[in-house]
Amino acid sequence: MYYSVSVHTSGFGSYRELLPVVALPLMLGNSIVMKAIVIAILTGKDNILSAPEFSPGKFDGKTWGHVARHGLAMIVLPLLMWAGSSLIMLVTKH
Repeated sequence: MYYSVSVHTSGFGSYRELLPVVALPLMLGNSIVMKAIVIAILTGKDNILSAPEFSPGKFDGKTWGHVARHGLAMIVLPLLMWAGSSLIMLVTKH
């Protein structure tokens, strides 16, 4: 929400410039999580991002499927967040 309002009010840009502003933090965060899960898989030791007690479904987080889901989230979440942010920017412009 902050990015949506500040991009317009600061004169930084429009909808096209909003996409990288929203996407880069999400992509960076998911890439860090993916690396931590891969480390847990390769070492066989849980960390905070792969331990079952910290996962919503209490599943083993040391799986390649878990890594793949974060890879998918790196693509889908920025687009969803950009769509929502664009709507907020549209309201802010008017």
